Amino acid sequence: MKIISNFTRGAFDEEFRENVRGLLEEAEEEIIIVTGEGGSYQYQDLRWALERAADRGVSIKIYCVHPPQTYLNKNLQLTSEIYRGDRDPEDHYLIVDGKHTVISTVRAGEETGERRGEVRREDKRFAEEKVQLFDNLASAAEKVNEMEIEKDPLRQLVENPLDFGYDTHSEKFEEEL
Repeated sequence: MKIISNFTRGAFDEEFRENVRGLLEEAEEEIIIVTGEGGSYQYQDLRWALERAADRGVSIKIYCVHPPQTYLNKNLQLTSEIYRGDRDPEDHYLIVDGKHTVISTVRAGEETGERRGEVRREDKRFAEEKVQLFDNLASAAEKVNEMEIEKDPLRQLVENPLDFGYDTHSEKFEEEL
């Protein structure tokens, strides 16, 4: 086992993303994600690394709690296996090829203002424990099989635009210019 990095909030974003991106790029067989709402997916570099892994044929399995619909839809496009459950584990994990693990300790951030994490390479025993955690969570969760495009916030906004009370008719607009 080799712990290559411990990080706290100050360096969390850069160091966390660098480690996660590196592991996603190295993945050859399987990526397992145990998360809450999938907040890391907001980072474009991590999203692209996950998409490149899917393009290489890497299996992607995700357990999440209260994810936004856009997160589910995007990951289903990658042919991910997604499970939506109610039980949010104490920590969140990324397990790559059954031997590398990134741990994000969420509760510490909520309680103390610090977010902590750790990267473990070549620690198969620890990774196996987290794969078992994923299996237990997934077995009690709902498997998400289809995208729900109609629930996507962007689609809802396009179909039902907000009315701010201004006339935006083009003829009227040109007259006022």
